[in-house]
Amino acid sequence: MRVGFVRGMAWLCLLATVASALIACSDKDKPTAVNVTDIATSAEETDDGLYHDDVPTVNYDGYVFRVYSRDDAWFNGNITVEAQNGEVINDAIFIRNAKVCDRFNIQITETVHTDTELARATVLANEDAYDMINARCTAALSMAVEGILYTVEDLPYVDLSKPYWDEKLTDDVNIGPYRYFAVGDLNLTFYDYTSVLLFNKQIVEDNTIENPYQIVYDNRWTFDKYMELAMGVTTDLNGDSKLDQNDMYGIIGTPNFVGYTLTLAAGVKSVNKDEDNYPVYNLDSDEKFIEVFNKVFEVMWDSNTWFRTTITDQISPTFVSMFKNNQSLFFSTNFFNVPSLRDMDTEFGILPFPKYNENQEKYITRISFFDMFTVPITVSDLDRTSAIIEVLNCESGNIVIPAYYEISLKTKYARDNDSSGMLDLIMEHRVVDLGDTIWVGEIRDGWLAAMYQNNNRNIASTAKKYSRLMSKTIEKVVTSLETNALR
Repeated sequence: MRVGFVRGMAWLCLLATVASALIACSDKDKPTAVNVTDIATSAEETDDGLYHDDVPTVNYDGYVFRVYSRDDAWFNGNITVEAQNGEVINDAIFIRNAKVCDRFNIQITETVHTDTELARATVLANEDAYDMINARCTAALSMAVEGILYTVEDLPYVDLSKPYWDEKLTDDVNIGPYRYFAVGDLNLTFYDYTSVLLFNKQIVEDNTIENPYQIVYDNRWTFDKYMELAMGVTTDLNGDSKLDQNDMYGIIGTPNFVGYTLTLAAGVKSVNKDEDNYPVYNLDSDEKFIEVFNKVFEVMWDSNTWFRTTITDQISPTFVSMFKNNQSLFFSTNFFNVPSLRDMDTEFGILPFPKYNENQEKYITRISFFDMFTVPITVSDLDRTSAIIEVLNCESGNIVIPAYYEISLKTKYARDNDSSGMLDLIMEHRVVDLGDTIWVGEIRDGWLAAMYQNNNRNIASTAKKYSRLMSKTIEKVVTSLETNALR
């Protein structure tokens, strides 16, 4: 999942060559034929750093590759688009699908619904209805536990050593040796949910704040520095002697997003992994987590810099409006929310979240949630399914990710060269915490959310209270996965 300038330029050349020649390959639930030989030829004949898969090209005689996806306003979760419309990411998806359809002589359809239950029901009924199910991470784990998904090892053409797959994140999202999920460039939710810290350049200038980029370059971008800068700008703008959404703050964002993102940025998780990749819950005795947790509360509550809110929607228009109106120095958000600021008059910059202290080796970026592409056990031809999935990921790496990252984020939305460099730092070391994702209901949005929101700092006793429940939850999942592996 490396993102490179060469592939960004390759994508631009590819788009320029074929944009006027494409015919729709996939229409939601209405597949049509496509002939895009020019696209394939352009990619094959140009030695310009494009990714290449090891999948043989097979004529699948017009086979309809059926995808089920979850509909959500918070991410780019679907893999088909209706037609080209001039938007960079939309058109890149269109071109990718057209190329894959042409290579295998297939069509792609996508059924979109609010959740995964309809697709799950077809699998439980032993109905071969879908080749790939795009499921919320919590639902994906449930289906794996039920034994109704194939593992990555069952898919002969999926090669996780290829650069369009991310083996580190794949280990993060799986449990033990049981790999039901693979993180690849087809899945934009791993980009959409990547956390990012925005700063308002006008507020920096008005308050004579030192260049935030230079602070990062000098390895001084820490929790303490973050809090110091934020503390200097909080202002009662209307003079009513109270702080609300009409005033100026150092930090805006939901309690969960501000608190949990800082926690992970310090290199600690609510659910750790042992040497065999099995989850371990030990928050009540994890001294580093407790130390970091208390420091996060200093930033959020003691410094009087965070807009104290009960809003839980991290893409809430309240935050976007406040940031556009120059009411916050920092905006704790994710990549998906950045385009909503495209019409912002004031310039803004992009930063990684701060290190815990200067001794921390790397900037660590939280992936706050994700959907997973899964393969149900009702699929009748694993060679065909895995071949198509592998090539979709390969061509996503060649076409869609450069469009998303190099063209959209770096060129269209990042407003200076330094922000572009910061994006590389942000992407360099991304992590997933299972307590933030597959067990989000139990931990992040459960007891931990109430603590962040209500300034409850009794972390050791509260974590211990839930220790038995979490240990049993983890044990139940592991036992089910082990049982499935023996079938």
